[in-house]
Amino acid sequence: MSVVQGLLFGSAMMFFIGPVFFYLLQTSLEHGTKSGIAAAIGIVMSDAIVIILCYFWASKLFENGTQQNEFWLAVVGGIILVVFGLGYIFKPKLPGATTMTVKKKRDYATFFTKAFLINFVNPFVFMVWIAMIGKAKLSYDTEYEVVMFLCAALLGIITTDTLKVFGSKYLRRVIEPHFLIKLYRAIGILLLAFSARLFYHAFTL
Repeated sequence: MSVVQGLLFGSAMMFFIGPVFFYLLQTSLEHGTKSGIAAAIGIVMSDAIVIILCYFWASKLFENGTQQNEFWLAVVGGIILVVFGLGYIFKPKLPGATTMTVKKKRDYATFFTKAFLINFVNPFVFMVWIAMIGKAKLSYDTEYEVVMFLCAALLGIITTDTLKVFGSKYLRRVIEPHFLIKLYRAIGILLLAFSARLFYHAFTL
């Protein structure tokens, strides 16, 4: 069950629109599929490191297994998701114009590194993973299930990012403001739904 839920969460991440999404899209369109794949690998490697960092931080909160720790982890995770969810709904940040001309330059190491750093320095990435690790720890009884959830989430992310690369030419319309605003609002509602689940758990301990 944890694997299925992890895959679903990782796949749902394809709808999160941020700087790394547009970098992946632009790289694929300008430099080709292989360059896009290099960027996608950079993203998932960055996510893996963020997960490791957040996992051990969250684990310390559970060292004593107290309900108080569980309560605060769920509350903090819920607040994080509420803030970002409301931001997506009421104050979506639209990207600037993106050049779509194909270029010949293919420096795969550069594309990997840029995607890695763009994802890693984004506080939102850390906040979402903290919230989701908290959710996993509160939902599953064993560390094995938590780890399987996170590994499955990473598999879902690399799968959907790869699909974005191959389907990049069909994703140009997401840059159109009217479509992007609708997508942002849908993402905001999804984040609020996740936060409601965390708050429900916190106040029913």
